[in-house]
Amino acid sequence: MDLMKGGDKFTQAIKAGWRRRAEPIPGRKKLLILIMVGLLFYGGIIALDNIVLRPHLNEIFGEPIDLSYYQERGQAILDGQIPYRDFESESPPLVMYLMVIPQYFGGEMWMYQLYFALFAIMTSVSIYLGFRRYNDFYAFTAGISYLFLPYAFIEFTLGVQDDRSHRRIGIRRALHPLPMGDCQAHGGVDDARVGHSIRCGEAAPARRRSASTAKAGSCAP
Repeated sequence: MDLMKGGDKFTQAIKAGWRRRAEPIPGRKKLLILIMVGLLFYGGIIALDNIVLRPHLNEIFGEPIDLSYYQERGQAILDGQIPYRDFESESPPLVMYLMVIPQYFGGEMWMYQLYFALFAIMTSVSIYLGFRRYNDFYAFTAGISYLFLPYAFIEFTLGVQDDRSHRRIGIRRALHPLPMGDCQAHGGVDDARVGHSIRCGEAAPARRRSASTAKAGSCAP
């Protein structure tokens, strides 16, 4: 009981301290804080990943599987190709055109990580702007808490995934109506893509596929 009471007092002290510090901050400064915290936090993780962690992660998990799809499709569009006519893809068109931006600026892994991280920061700012009319303090707390949500920042940085970038800002159906991520058909599956094929296999029943994509080793049934 004493331990629970002590933990309760500690939690209350943290809450009270945070309220005393955060509540008086003007709205514009709160926006700047959200942006700066987001840039420092995500930028730090991206730098740590590319300088220290990535070789070890690749050795254990392999290279990020979806990254090559983003790069291929983005570069194809930059080269003047038209989705579905000049190359096969099961992603909606707007998602592919969004990938043109990081590909235009070099297409390196860290560029995609930074690009996806910008969506997290924009989402955090949107949370604050959208809810501050109801309670400025709680809106700011929710916005800054979102930046540290593990499911979001791990996907954006270590996972190099675009999922959160178009699902977290409330336009999932407009940008990505399919239930899971990229499952482009390929003629074969090597060891590096085993995880992708498993994931696509799980998603396949919910997908709509044409007979032309039904190839050996592909995501199509």
